[in-house]
Amino acid sequence: MGKYQDQLATGKKISRPSEDPVVAMMGTKYRTEVNHIEQYTRNLSTAYNWMDSTDDALSQANDVLQRIQELVTEASNDTYSDSDRKDAEKEIEQLRKQLESIANSTVAGKYIFNGTDTSEKPVDLSTNPPTFPQNNEAVTVKVADGVEIRINADTTNVFGEQLFQDLSDLQGALQNGASGEEVSGFLSKIQGHLDHVTSAQAELGARQNRVDMMKNRLDDKAVTAKKILS
Repeated sequence: MGKYQDQLATGKKISRPSEDPVVAMMGTKYRTEVNHIEQYTRNLSTAYNWMDSTDDALSQANDVLQRIQELVTEASNDTYSDSDRKDAEKEIEQLRKQLESIANSTVAGKYIFNGTDTSEKPVDLSTNPPTFPQNNEAVTVKVADGVEIRINADTTNVFGEQLFQDLSDLQGALQNGASGEEVSGFLSKIQGHLDHVTSAQAELGARQNRVDMMKNRLDDKAVTAKKILS
């Protein structure tokens, strides 16, 4: 009776490992399993935060490039005067600065578009020469035993030197009285940069789907492990 009363009071089958070594070992095993699952769940929160921020930034970059594409389309019309094209150039200058800001997005003080070099700003157009993303190594988090998932996107093509060089050339053309035909030549270049953004978003989305599946799996494992531990 005393043994049963202890079990009722403590909610535990045994109070000392010596009472049932097998149960004690199994309890330790499942407590460790629960702790691992909780840590992996916290890791998933980090993954979601990083990947959602990356997706938001890429969506913003897509919007900016689409606006630049609209301006180029309008400026390629021969009804546009040199003054009109210079006005378009002024807006493109602001959009270029916005792209630089997007490229330098951070999560918890870490730059998300510079590979594993998260402490260094990937794009700085104020330096001579300007700096652009050079590191495309994977930033990973462990989400299960032996399973790591990349949480950053390879955006060396998205925010690389070619993008800002093309924008600089476009601004020069608009400032220096380029013809509509010459301006329209930049449309294919802008479309190419849009394609790079779309490709990065698609690749990131595929990994986000995998993270969702891993979260569902961890949730199921947590329920099972806690039930057995109980």
